[in-house]
Amino acid sequence: MKEFFFIDDTLENRTSYYHLALFLITLPLDAFYGDMVLISFAIHTFIHIRKSHLKLLLNKQVLLMSSLYLLTLAGILYTSNKEEGLAEISNQLPFLLFPVLLTLSNLNLEKYQTRLFKVFGITCVVMTILMFANALQIIAYFHLPFSSLFQNQFINHNFSEPFYLHATFFAIYVAFSIVAFLFFFIKEKKIINKFFYGVCLLILIAGLIQLSAKSVFFALWCIVFLAFPFMVLSSKKRIRFMVTALIILIGSFFIINNVPSFNKRYIKELQEDLSQPSANNGIKEPRIVRWKAELQLIKKSPFIGYGTGSEKTELKNTFYDNKLYYCYLHEFNAHSQYLAFLITLGIIGFTIYCCILFYGFYIAIKSKDIFFISALTLIAVVSISEDIMTFSHGRMFYSFFIAFFLAIYKQKNSANSKLVEATLQ
Repeated sequence: MKEFFFIDDTLENRTSYYHLALFLITLPLDAFYGDMVLISFAIHTFIHIRKSHLKLLLNKQVLLMSSLYLLTLAGILYTSNKEEGLAEISNQLPFLLFPVLLTLSNLNLEKYQTRLFKVFGITCVVMTILMFANALQIIAYFHLPFSSLFQNQFINHNFSEPFYLHATFFAIYVAFSIVAFLFFFIKEKKIINKFFYGVCLLILIAGLIQLSAKSVFFALWCIVFLAFPFMVLSSKKRIRFMVTALIILIGSFFIINNVPSFNKRYIKELQEDLSQPSANNGIKEPRIVRWKAELQLIKKSPFIGYGTGSEKTELKNTFYDNKLYYCYLHEFNAHSQYLAFLITLGIIGFTIYCCILFYGFYIAIKSKDIFFISALTLIAVVSISEDIMTFSHGRMFYSFFIAFFLAIYKQKNSANSKLVEATLQ
């Protein structure tokens, strides 16, 4: 634990590090705590700002990340729901703050990223243990069989809801932590540390299955099979890793297929969501039907959309017109971040969001950064089926991690430029 709390650096940088560590600890908690840490970090950063640092803000990483927020500001001018639009501008302020603050900070982010990710991973392990403990406590109190832990009342949102967490977004945190601990497990030499990472991995994998977030599960296996072996491992270890991962994947599918509640959640609900409603379909208004109705709405204002904060208002009208009354009554969002941007900010907003992701993937692949590519893959895949920006836990993950890795890339480029200049002199 000493390595997490005592770092050899200046007082300014130590304070910045503690702010980032505390932010990652509070990330799975109520948004209030993360907001307070962000405000404190902003005050600390601006107190120590130097005039020479301001020119650092004039780089494409900051401008690209900030452009989404600036477009959100412009969207308030023509929105059909000004009140919701103003609230959204406030909620999305981290899109602007994190790129600016992390760029202005003197902290060597690459030097401390491993420690920060360990802090985040351990936080997710503790939260997962608490969720299992809560479920087991309820089972014991009502004298239910242990097998009920794997029934509908204790999986997906029912597993995370007692902690006020959306199952999909906490699953994103868990999946990122799995990649981090897998990396630490492979690189670690000490047996005791290796054992610790192995136990953490088992807890997180069990939690991920229990959370039953299909999109996150798919994204994680894309990372494990397509990115991890080629970005982290040598050719000899790569085959062994992929065989082991394949065995674990087969085992996971065996469990999912043979436990009725998991089978329903992972397989049957996916089939239903991607099919038209019928007499044999338990879901009357599956995602595919909602998405078709949303595309009709988008076609009416494709370029600039309907403005910031207009998503739910416009969707309610569309759902009503298309006789999707369940969605209308429950005020469903777009359930796709890509479609959400097309509705609110049109093709312009959609394009900027995609450009940020594509640029991030370009940097991640170029730098061979498994952490960055993992965060991007989780965001890009989950964005297909969820409104990431609608929920605080999704917004914060997106804005912090993308800004964090782009700031590292900028710091490395600046350091290399100074080294070249010093060599030439």
